[in-house]
Amino acid sequence: MTMQIPQGLEVNEVGDATHIRFVDITTLDEKHIRDIGAGLFGLVEQLGPRRICFDLGNVQYLSSAGIDTFILLYKKINDSGGEMILYNVNPPLIEVFEVTKLTKVFTIQRSQS
Repeated sequence: MTMQIPQGLEVNEVGDATHIRFVDITTLDEKHIRDIGAGLFGLVEQLGPRRICFDLGNVQYLSSAGIDTFILLYKKINDSGGEMILYNVNPPLIEVFEVTKLTKVFTIQRSQS
């Protein structure tokens, strides 16, 4: 199966998980979400039920559109029987997830495990 990988993302298979890293994207605002959102959902669809780990190490800013996208991705991954993990999450983003109470929904790790 050939995966369609949106520009700005790097995808690697590690054991039973797929790791998606935001390479050239430091800001997940409305423009970037518009550019890569459909590609992310298509990629998740192609991967099917599995552990999908998003490496947010390069991401410094997350807008409400970015938060909405992660909520929808979480639902899509969970509904397919998979698991979503966010890792390498920078302190400002951890604070956003805490304020929005999404730390109670998402699995968030400071580093890759």
